[in-house]
Formats: sequence, structure tokens, C-alpha cells
Amino acid sequence: MTTGRNIVIKTSSTISYASRPDVLAYLASNRPIVGTYVNAETATFDRGWYTAPSDAPPNSVDQFEFYVNGSKVEQTGITSFQNLGGSSTLVIDSVTLGYSLEANDTIIAIGKFS
Repeated sequence: MTTGRNIVIKTSSTISYASRPDVLAYLASNRPIVGTYVNAETATFDRGWYTAPSDAPPNSVDQFEFYVNGSKVEQTGITSFQNLGGSSTLVIDSVTLGYSLEANDTIIAIGKFS
């Protein structure tokens, strides 16, 4: 039976970021970047990833969304997304996605790019 009350459970792992502007800026960052076609399964982006501040969740492919010609690329179709310092490389699984990248595709990533 629901009583309409909110229940809050506090644990020792709860972290407050309210006093950490660097963490708040990192968590709020989402920058769109247009990619460059490399081949049927690879695109590059001319930005690297933000490094997560201490105590913040580490940056990974999970902090990014990818679109090809406006259609979202599902995580299951991503083979890898690597941060190579000043750039990033996306490799897709064309068999899982059911399509390959083409030279005239618009490839966009949105996420924690520096």
C-alpha cells in the first residue's frame, strides 16, 4: 500500500557534489561533436574526453550517445570507443547494427568531450 511518502535511505557511500564545482561541471557537460568517416566501421572525433574529477564516476563510452544520420546507435552496436588524447575513435559492429558507415553519413557523438 502506498502512503504517498518519500523514503530516503542514507548510506555511507552517498557523496555530495554540491560543494564541488569541478564535479558539477563535469557531470553537466555534454558537447556534440561531428565525426569524420574513416571506413565502413570507424569514425573519428577531433576531441578527447574530459578526465573525471576525483570522486566522480569515471568517463567511459556510457557517457556518450552516437547518431548516424539522426538515428541513435545502440550500445550493443558499438565495438569500441577509445580516447586517444586529443581525439576519439568509434568502431561499430555493422552486423549487429544492420548497416555500415558511408562516406556521406553525418556521424555525431554527444558527451563528455574536452
